[in-house]
Amino acid sequence: MAGISAFGAYIPKYRLGPDTDGWDSSGERSIANFDEDSISMAVAAGIDCLRNQHRDPIDGLLFASLLHHMPRSNVHPSSPPPLTSVGTYSPLISPTFSDQVRRL
Repeated sequence: MAGISAFGAYIPKYRLGPDTDGWDSSGERSIANFDEDSISMAVAAGIDCLRNQHRDPIDGLLFASLLHHMPRSNVHPSSPPPLTSVGTYSPLISPTFSDQVRRL
């Protein structure tokens, strides 16, 4: 049966806080390092998810995200919309995993 049996999270370690020059907020926000992107952060979250898990019962992994496209001055009509969804799956053991996901 397909379903969510575990989840993982990754929060970048760098912070913008009230003591940061130019940050006009009383709150704090985490920011990615120059070499971090959605894929590397997803891998880190996946590693966190699979920590202390047995691999045998895992049929596949899903990755879903939203990409934010920065506004450009010369936008072509066929350009992607400002927010684009991305999804993929990777079967690990069972070929029936994709069939189970399609039935959801």
